[in-house]
Amino acid sequence: MGEVIYAHFGTEREWKKTHEKTAQSLVEIGALFGDDAALMRAKADRLYQVLRQMVEGIPPANARVTLPAALPAAQVKLLREEIRKGVLDAMELVVMHCVQTMMDSIFDLCTSKLADRVN
Repeated sequence: MGEVIYAHFGTEREWKKTHEKTAQSLVEIGALFGDDAALMRAKADRLYQVLRQMVEGIPPANARVTLPAALPAAQVKLLREEIRKGVLDAMELVVMHCVQTMMDSIFDLCTSKLADRVN
């Protein structure tokens, strides 16, 4: 008793909602093309795993910048923090672009939708 436990329930809840929404969408779209619902759920499970690996597996980024030696310590601290924020913002932008690009093509990737184009 008396222990403090920190948990990110909101993050897990968002991942769960993403997984459920993706599975339901793939099942619905797959049904339009005669794709098996169990197969669509299995594809949604794998997609979920890939997306999570992409987002959670981002390696740390290091930015090396040479700052003028004459800057006061307070300005050096401020500049370092702004550079750190800029790097994080850039990483978020890249990841979101990659995830969005993948999700824009998800029905083509996970259903037999392209079957007519191939033959």
